[in-house]
Amino acid sequence: MAQAEEKRLPTFRFLALVLALTLLLFAVIGALITLYPQNNPVPAREAKKTVPQVRQLNRECLRQDDGNKGS
Repeated sequence: MAQAEEKRLPTFRFLALVLALTLLLFAVIGALITLYPQNNPVPAREAKKTVPQVRQLNRECLRQDDGNKGS
């Protein structure tokens, strides 16, 4: 039974090492992406479109003459 417990400990160490190296790899990739200069950012399509004029309505133009005046 002592051999089984000794065998499990290196397995946990191996899994911890793999997890730590994976996290380290993701951290390095994230740092490289963050530090990579973007000299020519692609403009969004929405920024190029012309926006139609929007008319602002007030309450008076929404009221109807024959509407329910009690509400």
